[in-house]
Amino acid sequence: MGLRLEATCPSRKLVVSELSPLLRGYELTDDSAELVADVEDLGDSYRVSIGGASRIVRDPARGCLERARVAAVFVALNLPESPPEREPGPATPPPIPTHERAEQKPSSAAPHARDARAVELRPFVSAEAAWGAGVASTGAGLGASLRLGSLTITLMGAATTSTTPYQQNGSPPRFQLQRWPLAALLGWETRLHLLGLGAEVGPALDVLAFDGKVVPNPDRALRLNPGLRFNAVLRVHATSHLAAELLPVISWFPRTYTVRVEPSQLLAETPVFWLGVALAINYQIWGG
Repeated sequence: MGLRLEATCPSRKLVVSELSPLLRGYELTDDSAELVADVEDLGDSYRVSIGGASRIVRDPARGCLERARVAAVFVALNLPESPPEREPGPATPPPIPTHERAEQKPSSAAPHARDARAVELRPFVSAEAAWGAGVASTGAGLGASLRLGSLTITLMGAATTSTTPYQQNGSPPRFQLQRWPLAALLGWETRLHLLGLGAEVGPALDVLAFDGKVVPNPDRALRLNPGLRFNAVLRVHATSHLAAELLPVISWFPRTYTVRVEPSQLLAETPVFWLGVALAINYQIWGG
């Protein structure tokens, strides 16, 4: 029986390793054999054919080892009951023992294949600026993502440095504003080799801390400000479990809080838009 591959995922080495123990009297020879199994890589799917049987399997995550296992089982189930008679020829190498196959490494494409379902942690640092408010802040935070194929559900939280929106530079600040941004995001990613491109969008919630300074009877207050957050995602995969991320971010808060000195002097209001960028490390802690 011959084996013909038009694929990089799975590799020939992986398919041979999984198929050899299932051949039931057949032996793998060259592609000129009377019976030939074909495995074709179609990108987000792959085709397995043998004899008159053929199957296309969708696999957007490109799990090369799992592809090899599915292809091997499909080929084995569709083999004729008994192998055709063949003339004696040179002996073929014995099948690789199971314990040795378990130690083999996948092909060069396999180390970067990701599991179809996974839980990931995303520590990050960020910098943001508010339109028209004349302020910028830096921060650090942590995200946790549940990935289902090309979709992700992410919870993110961060702490940022204090700002003084709508106040003149060089003057003593009359109040300070500190934000703790939170968000729940639904994301999507498409992948090209080591690069991943995607987007995330979802509700945001800023916990705002106001701290009065050089004003009569300064006060402190906490407020919650709901809004919307959008992340663009550029991801570079180092391994199947580790990636670096660059995330341009825009946050929108339709509600604003005003800051006053009683009874009527208006000092400032909270910004409506925040623009920023975040750098993150994405690490898979569970996959299946």
